[in-house]
Amino acid sequence: MNLLSPAPAVHAVRVKKKIRHPWSKQGYPAGYTIDGVEGKTLTLARGETYLFDVQVPDIHPFYFTQSAAGGFSPETGLLSLDEVAPRSLGPAPVTNETIRFTVSEDAPNTFFYQCAIHKYMGGKVVVVERSSNHVATGDAAAPIDALANAQGRGVVLAPTHGVVERVSPPYAVDIYIAEDDNHDVFAPISGQLLRVESQTGEFVGTQFQVPYEKTERVFLTFQGEVQVVLWLEVGKPKYITNNVRFSVEAGAWVRAGDRIGEILLGSRSGLVLSHPATITAQPGQRVRGGEHIIGQWPRSSQTSHVWKW
Repeated sequence: MNLLSPAPAVHAVRVKKKIRHPWSKQGYPAGYTIDGVEGKTLTLARGETYLFDVQVPDIHPFYFTQSAAGGFSPETGLLSLDEVAPRSLGPAPVTNETIRFTVSEDAPNTFFYQCAIHKYMGGKVVVVERSSNHVATGDAAAPIDALANAQGRGVVLAPTHGVVERVSPPYAVDIYIAEDDNHDVFAPISGQLLRVESQTGEFVGTQFQVPYEKTERVFLTFQGEVQVVLWLEVGKPKYITNNVRFSVEAGAWVRAGDRIGEILLGSRSGLVLSHPATITAQPGQRVRGGEHIIGQWPRSSQTSHVWKW
């Protein structure tokens, strides 16, 4: 099967005004986003190499540090960028370049990415062993790259933020997206986006359980080592148009966790997996799109069923 090459994914680092950032009420009013997610918790494996495309203003140099706050101030005893830079756990602070960051074998279990000048702009980094078989639950971060090769298993990631509302074992899961959740949409697996299809329907508030044929939905079919169908239920008043926006088109190749679009207002998402992939998420579990693992499959297997809609 023609799959993506194993080269490291490039993670986009940007700056935006804090809205849903974990430190939205602390420090500088803007913060970093990683792949479109504010203050995203990264889970990195020891000895692995990661690429970060840093494109931020010159006043916000990005770096890795053991300081939860970052920056410099009289409180920290660090009074200039020159004093902060040597404390980086990786490359020196940067603003407009792609950096290669290898997690050292002696790296602390938890550290942070931050601005070398301003405080509380970044997020947490959790380090796992390369052979880790940890599966994320609750608000914990998922070691995506480590798990993709751990014990010969592949992973299916949550396509959106939200709460797991329903699981139909072993192949289907529904996620409720509240209006105050992040509404970005992420690729659940690595592979090719085969097609994007729409289902017209009436507007029904997403707080009601209604037959899916009555609601407006968009279906995206991904083909990797297994096939995954992602559906997005459009919870919108009729006067809103262009309520689902995608940054990729049918035929594009994506990596698990890539941001591929956004959906407006409160909505639902769901996945239907082909055999032998199975759902591991549980009802009531809060997940972060592009980070939390909600399904797995044996890497040695081949697709044996094709879903048709």
